[in-house]
Amino acid sequence: ASPEARAAAAAGALPAHAPAPPRQSAFLSGAGGFEHCAGLRHWSSECVNQGFLAVGHTESNPVVAKVAALIAAPSHDYGDCFDNAWTTVKARVRYLVAGPPCQPFSGAGRRLGMDDPRASLLLAVASLAAYFCPDFVDVEETAAAATLHGGKAIHELDTLMTGLGYTRTPRPDDQPAEAE
Repeated sequence: ASPEARAAAAAGALPAHAPAPPRQSAFLSGAGGFEHCAGLRHWSSECVNQGFLAVGHTESNPVVAKVAALIAAPSHDYGDCFDNAWTTVKARVRYLVAGPPCQPFSGAGRRLGMDDPRASLLLAVASLAAYFCPDFVDVEETAAAATLHGGKAIHELDTLMTGLGYTRTPRPDDQPAEAE
């Protein structure tokens, strides 16, 4: 899309004959959204550069929300994911990207896995996918989510997402470790 078309789309002023621009949303993405993830550096900004509209994101921590506003593509903050304010979005979302907290699975936390209350955000991805029915869902999580406690976290997410009709493309390091 031309810069003029992107500006018109961002302002909501598309001509009646123009197709709606594709939309992406970075929910559960923490400080900076996907702008700081190694494999998805500048994801939301690049989607906007390609003509996508950023629909929104969820963040309950005001400090993290301020950081995200500085470095991620501009979008509406729907606050705490579990408040379900994001269900007011009526736009078609084609790409859903989510980065739930890594602390339940990594050394940054206590590696409690699904016993850590923050891990519920990993499973919240399925609620977002059920509501938005996107063409593509990308969940960024530390590799330990697939291996800790025999891969329980990813198995639970896979079960929910499979029930919605999605298929996961495994990472090479998704095999549970023997001694965990």
